[in-house]
Amino acid sequence: MRPDTDSIIVVHNGRRDNYQVAKAFSEKGFEVHLVTDFYYQPKSPFSFLVKLAFGNMVRKRYDPEMSVVVHSSFGLIVTDYLEKFFPRNEIVNRMRSHLLGKKAAKTIERTGAKRAIFYYNCGINSLPGHIRRKCSITLFQMHPHPHAIREIYDSYLEFRPQLSETLFRQEEEMTDNESYFKGLLEEALRSDKVICTSTFSKQTLISAGVDSEKIYKVPYGFPETSETIPSTEIATNALYSLRLAFVGQFVVRKGVFELLTVVADRPEIELTIYTREARFASDTVKRWLGSIPKNILFKTVLDDKALWLDAQQRDFLILPSLVEGFGLVITEAMANGLPVICSPNTVGPDIIRDGVSGYLTKGHLARDIEHACDRAIEQKGSWPSIRKNAMEVARDRTWTEFRSDIRDIV
Repeated sequence: MRPDTDSIIVVHNGRRDNYQVAKAFSEKGFEVHLVTDFYYQPKSPFSFLVKLAFGNMVRKRYDPEMSVVVHSSFGLIVTDYLEKFFPRNEIVNRMRSHLLGKKAAKTIERTGAKRAIFYYNCGINSLPGHIRRKCSITLFQMHPHPHAIREIYDSYLEFRPQLSETLFRQEEEMTDNESYFKGLLEEALRSDKVICTSTFSKQTLISAGVDSEKIYKVPYGFPETSETIPSTEIATNALYSLRLAFVGQFVVRKGVFELLTVVADRPEIELTIYTREARFASDTVKRWLGSIPKNILFKTVLDDKALWLDAQQRDFLILPSLVEGFGLVITEAMANGLPVICSPNTVGPDIIRDGVSGYLTKGHLARDIEHACDRAIEQKGSWPSIRKNAMEVARDRTWTEFRSDIRDIV
């Protein structure tokens, strides 16, 4: 096939960033080839069968405003299925990465595309040398560099050795397969360009020896600000002086052990945990604390609109992550009028003015989280303006701007 300069390959698993990178090119008329495990196509007989099996949730793997040519395989679909039963499993991740790389190589050969964007751990290392020589490869490094991740985890486990088994099981960067880890380290070095989404991630790449000239920081966009503006009045609550919302995967990387340590000792602080894995989260809390304190609540909310309508009623979102490439939940919360308390190992320092539009912890340990919470409680009179300022920040950058920046770089 004749090389097509208007063709581009995008390679990732799941519905990364709601397909914003692929959409960046589709909306401008490029022929986008999406190499992935599963993407719902309403007119496809196979997708119809998948919908019968899994229901309307498959529509989350679909954007009606985006035109793409989908490239998948039976093996990739199997890895997507296995992920539901074995989340964050290293063997599944390695298998999927290898299959994505092989499928991407064939797609590049067949289409003659001169540009390809690979998400982190999505097959760059499976590309033959002759493919990399004739096709410009951009790595979308949505996580910090794996060397920095491992260093942070190792340091943390010196302080919390009881979490070693859990962290090794949950995080692929803690693999004991050095060949696999070496492959993760080399992805940025083997790429022509590297895109990351936060200053923190960029610094980890530079520290790992990646040429700063080929690193581009492109922050994600904010969702449209909520039509339902939460009250800026300070709610009085007889039981709690601070009500926190945690949203997302309940894993060690998110700083949840430290957060629980604080809340368990502070009955005047309420924590509501919103997650799709509520049973797993509650079992984890019982295992770590022995029982579930009255000031810790769990809510399973699968619908984003319902989630934020409820979370808006809290005082702050809290995300004390050990490492976070960005932290999309931060921008989602701010766009819904919920200010954020987060660690510096996120996009927080890029978009939050400490004490003005949210709070930044000094680190990710319990003492750092507690100090930030105490500051928030002491400055309760400023909460209405902090909430208002958070929403103003959310209006500063859109997903349209993100997509435009991606096109300019690639």
